[in-house]
Amino acid sequence: MTLARELRAAKLFDGVDAAHLQPVLSLCQHVTVDKGARIFEQGAPARSLYIVRRGRVALESTLERPDGSITHPTVVASVGPGEAFGWSALVEPHILTLSAKAVERSELVQIDGPGLRDVLSRFRDLGYPVMVNVSNLLAERWRQAREAFVYERDWLFDEKHAQPPKTRPAPQKRAAKRKH
Repeated sequence: MTLARELRAAKLFDGVDAAHLQPVLSLCQHVTVDKGARIFEQGAPARSLYIVRRGRVALESTLERPDGSITHPTVVASVGPGEAFGWSALVEPHILTLSAKAVERSELVQIDGPGLRDVLSRFRDLGYPVMVNVSNLLAERWRQAREAFVYERDWLFDEKHAQPPKTRPAPQKRAAKRKH
């Protein structure tokens, strides 16, 4: 599949004519990352936006506690083929809000953030639909983050658990009634 077709197939470029994608092509490069590789870290400057070609990437977050310590990473979302991550490259202050780690060997399209911002501002027929798609992506990430942290909080405050559940607990068997 050509790069132009890959971009057209990505949710980020939904509603964009193929001709309008031409200025974006020169901003892209193919990147392959091994399983477990850290693609970027939360809090770092956002220099690139990524689209998954093949594989899977986990998006994780940590939070600072009032005492200054950091929580363990919580997986907020898992993204696969056709999905974008690293939206902070398009939105000020251009600081990454999550970390990204390859769950399996993955092939990505890496798009230069400053270059893409410039193209989006100059070509409104491209910029408007992309930013609408970015806003939809943000809404989805917010929903995913809220669900992940509610689950974590419920687990943390449930005193019955010493470790996170790996699977749903099996139903308890009822004691058989005795006949007298």
